[in-house]
Amino acid sequence: SSGINAEYGVCGQCQTALANKRHLVSMQFHGVSGPAYLFSSVVNVVCSERRTSDMRTGRHIVRDVYCKKCQRYVGWTYEFAMNEDQVYKEGMFVLECYFIQHTVAATPATPPPPSLPLPPT
Repeated sequence: SSGINAEYGVCGQCQTALANKRHLVSMQFHGVSGPAYLFSSVVNVVCSERRTSDMRTGRHIVRDVYCKKCQRYVGWTYEFAMNEDQVYKEGMFVLECYFIQHTVAATPATPPPPSLPLPPT
């Protein structure tokens, strides 16, 4: 039988896994490079120092996010939102589509249970 497909985002430069689709919160974000996705969790990243950023949705304190393996910029994380209606973003990560690729990986299927011996004929 076939395995289960897992969709995730990888660094566009070195192919390091960054985010799993199950942590995708929204596809309606925009970065400097264009479309971007909001994730509740990412892996294999390092963050810059905090900085203040004036965005379309107001002022935020953010950190730039880089691939841990190749140090390529891939997005940002929200540390603090000045506007009350934007607080839900705190602690979340935005990955810019321009800097990531989508990958589907097949995970191994669960092996079938051991066969029972056939009764004697």
